[in-house]
Amino acid sequence: MKIDQSHERRLLSLLVGASAAMIALTTIALTLSISGDDRHVIEGSKLIILLLGVSSAATLLVMSTLHAHLRKLYASLSESRSKAWHDARTDPLTGLGNRKLLLEELRAYLADEVKRRAHALFFLDLDHFKRVNDTLGHHVGDGLIQAVAKRLTNCAPGAVVTRLGGDEFALLIPTTNTAQTSRMGNHIVRALSGKYMIDEAPIVVGVSVGASHLRDVFDLSTVMRQADISMYEAKRRGGGFAQFDDRMSQLIENRGNIERRLIEVMESETEQQRFGAEPEILTTKFQAIFDRNYNIVAAEALLRWHDMETGEVSPQDIVSIAEEAHLIGDLGRLLARTAMQGVAQIPDLPLCLNVSPIELMDPAYAARLEAIAIEAGIEPRRVQIEISERSLIEHGDAVAKTLALLRQTGFQLSVDDFGASVASITHLSRHDVSVVKLDHSLVENAGASGNVEVLKALADLVKSHGLTVVCEGIATPEDESLALAAGCDLLQGFKYAQPVPLSCLIAMVERQKRPAGDIFRPRLIA
Repeated sequence: MKIDQSHERRLLSLLVGASAAMIALTTIALTLSISGDDRHVIEGSKLIILLLGVSSAATLLVMSTLHAHLRKLYASLSESRSKAWHDARTDPLTGLGNRKLLLEELRAYLADEVKRRAHALFFLDLDHFKRVNDTLGHHVGDGLIQAVAKRLTNCAPGAVVTRLGGDEFALLIPTTNTAQTSRMGNHIVRALSGKYMIDEAPIVVGVSVGASHLRDVFDLSTVMRQADISMYEAKRRGGGFAQFDDRMSQLIENRGNIERRLIEVMESETEQQRFGAEPEILTTKFQAIFDRNYNIVAAEALLRWHDMETGEVSPQDIVSIAEEAHLIGDLGRLLARTAMQGVAQIPDLPLCLNVSPIELMDPAYAARLEAIAIEAGIEPRRVQIEISERSLIEHGDAVAKTLALLRQTGFQLSVDDFGASVASITHLSRHDVSVVKLDHSLVENAGASGNVEVLKALADLVKSHGLTVVCEGIATPEDESLALAAGCDLLQGFKYAQPVPLSCLIAMVERQKRPAGDIFRPRLIA
C-alpha cells in the first residue's frame, strides 16, 4: 500500500536548500578573503567561514537525524495502514478474504472487460453445519471451517477465495464457459465432501455449490443474487453443484408471480375469514391418522393452494415463498383458525398442526395460538404442534421459549420426519415432545434391505421414553407390514386415507366408534 510522502520530499528540499545557502555564503566569504588586501577583512572572512562551517555541520547533523526519524515514522505508519487495510479484508478464523474483499474484487472484475468474460462467481455452504456446532461444540465447528478453508485454497489455485461468514464461502475463479464452470463446481464438491477428523471427532460433510458467470452480468447485485439462487437450487436438489441458467431465471420469475399472487390471496382470504366465510383458494384439508385397529385417532391439517392464475402450488413452495415474503405468520394464522374451527365440529378429535420455525421465533406466537383456540372453542390439549426434526435441531435454541409456553398452555408437541437426518432423543426430552413421526425413508430403506431391525430399534428407543410413535407415508400393504413389525403405535398414509375436506373427515369419523382415552399415549392392541 502506498503512503503519501510529500512531507518527506519537502523536508529533503529544505535540507538541500539550507546546505546550498551555507555553501554559497562560505564561497562568498572565501572569495572575499582571497581577493581582499585588508587584514581585518581577511580575519573577518575567516571567522565567517569558521562559523558557517560549524553551522553547516550542525544543521546537516540535525536535519539528517530528523530525516532518519521521519523515515522510520513513515515506515511505521505505512506498515500500520497496510495492516489495517489487510485486517479489514481478512476473515480472522481462516485467514481468507472476507465479504468486503469479495465485493471490492467483484466490482473491479465487472469493470474490466477481459476479467469479466473470464471469471465466474461461486457460492457454497456446508450441509447441516449447525448440527456440528450443536452436537460437538463450537470449537469443533471452527476447526471444521478451517479445514474446509484449507481444502478450498488447495483445490482452487489462482482463485480469490473468501469466507462470507458462518459456513458460507465465495470464490472468483477463472473460467471461460459453462463446461469449465461445471467441471470446477463439481471438483469443489468432490474436494470438500467426505470425512474430516476434527479433534479426533469424525465428521462427514456434504456441500452445496452454485455458480454464476460474470460475462453476461454488468452489476454486482445481479451476479451475487444469481450465485445465491444457484446455490440454493443445489441445496434443494440435496447438495452438489448447480449453475445459473435461463431455466432458473424462469423459475425466479414464476416464484415472483406466485409471491405477488400469494399477497393478493392472503388479503382476500383473511378478509373473508373475518366475516365467517371459508377460504376459497388457500384451502385446508385433513388427513386422518389411525391406530393399529384402523380407528381414526387424530387428523393432520394440510394447506392446499389452487387457482386459475397459478394452478397447483405445492405445500413446500407455499411455505418457502411465504417465509421469504414475510407472510408466514399470516399464513399460519389462516391455517390454524380454519383447522381449529373445523376440528371443533368433531368432539374430542385431536388436531395436528404444522408450524414453521419462523412462526415459533415470534414471542407472541403462543398467546396468539391460544386466542385462536379459544375463539374456535377447542381446548389446547387437543392441538398437537408439529415441527420437523431438522427445524428442531437447527433452531432449537431460538424456539425453545415458545415451545415451553405452548406446553404450559396445554398444547402437545410433535416432531415430524424423525430419523431423516440425525435422530437425537435428547432434543425430544429437552422440549417435552409427546409424539414422534418416523420419516417414511426409514420404511423405504427397511423395505429395500428386507431388514426391519433398524426401524424397530428406533421405534423402541422412542417408545422407551414414553412417547407415541407414528409411521407416516404408508402407501402399500408392504409399508404397513414393516410399520407393524417395528411396533409403531399409529399409522398415516394414502393406504388409509388421502387428505380430504372437512365434510369428508366428519363422515369418516361418524362411521366408526373411536376408542376413549389419551390418544397421545395410547394403549393399543398388538
